[in-house]
Amino acid sequence: MPIPTKFPVIVSRGGSFRAKIYQVKDEDAKTGFAYTVRWGSGRGGVRSLQRRKFEVAKEEAVRVVDQLSRGILAGESLTQQDILLLDELKQIAGETGPAMAMREWEQARKLAGPAVIEACKHWQSRAHKLERKSVYEIVEAFLADKKTNGFQTAKTQGSIFRAFQSTFRDRMIDEIKAHEFKDYLEKADDLETRRTIRKRLVTLCRWARLMKHIEEGVLEIERTAKPKLKKAEIGVISPANFEELLVGAGQLTLLDPSHSRGELLCAAILSGFCGLRRAEVHGQIWDDIDGVELIVTRSKEGTPADRRIPICPAALAWLKLIKKKKRGEKMAPAYAVDALRKFGRQLGLKLPDNCFRHTYISSRVGVTGNVNLVSLEAGNSPAIIHRHYRRPLGKAEAQSWFKIMPPVALAKLAHRLAKTE
Repeated sequence: MPIPTKFPVIVSRGGSFRAKIYQVKDEDAKTGFAYTVRWGSGRGGVRSLQRRKFEVAKEEAVRVVDQLSRGILAGESLTQQDILLLDELKQIAGETGPAMAMREWEQARKLAGPAVIEACKHWQSRAHKLERKSVYEIVEAFLADKKTNGFQTAKTQGSIFRAFQSTFRDRMIDEIKAHEFKDYLEKADDLETRRTIRKRLVTLCRWARLMKHIEEGVLEIERTAKPKLKKAEIGVISPANFEELLVGAGQLTLLDPSHSRGELLCAAILSGFCGLRRAEVHGQIWDDIDGVELIVTRSKEGTPADRRIPICPAALAWLKLIKKKKRGEKMAPAYAVDALRKFGRQLGLKLPDNCFRHTYISSRVGVTGNVNLVSLEAGNSPAIIHRHYRRPLGKAEAQSWFKIMPPVALAKLAHRLAKTE
């Protein structure tokens, strides 16, 4: 490229953006000259660079003008002090980058106010005390701990914890926020189910906090609203319907070999004549019958466990229909109450939730007139009896519940079958 005879040489674009090339003496250069490119910084200052070959200097001038025209050259808007500051910010921010670092700082100031450093120190001191674990690990450890301490949590409530574990499997338990718990709970079909799931997850998170997997303070799950349930209807059934159910279960016991142990009949007797809860029904063994009393020691956790319940003559008469009784054997194994309710529906009976216990307590209070006595027998407080279980019944109706005896024909059938064995 020929070297111009006149300097400065102006390189421009659109007339607004330009750089000048000056020829200056340089004893170290082969030609004895060097070429300086100068351009305005946009703040009244001037920036420059020097090259020993004119063609190289012109290429630099063209590049500078191009960048000035597109507004991407630092020299267009930054002073030397600005450039030094930007370099320092880049070094401090590292891989995060200055822009991202400033956005994080802005967010930190919104959360912690002016005391960001103090807040970070506080968080670090607490975080180092935690042993962070995933939801999968927490659920496994929780269920194992319950089993070690004699609780059947995995069996009775396992489906709730396993579903939660499946949803949040690899998430750290301490990073799940209240709104995430809220969204998870709202997937439940109804308020009662949602309330039950929330209750179990509160228990799980409190255990995790106790084990130092979640920091002290209000739990995120506790920040969610507790579903408010409508007052449950106290559903009772008539003595006639209960008698129909007892007769049907008695016939199965005597005539169907697959029901010869009387599990459905026992479930009906323990639920309706003794008022046991579902789990208590499934826990009773034949040894628990002590003459005219039933010893209950396998009750719902948190309720009076050891109690004696009177067995009415009608209940004893129905129990006589069952011949296959074995010491140490359960009277009504798991799911017997569910099977009984299913059998009742097959008979066309309407059986409200918990109707056997409701009717027993309502009838027992009607017969004795003593709520305190019945609350001891039922393993509840008098207040709970009034709130959840008792529906006022006339004395005659109440007495008729405990006078449902096996039909003569059924008793004779049982006697005849016993002779043939």
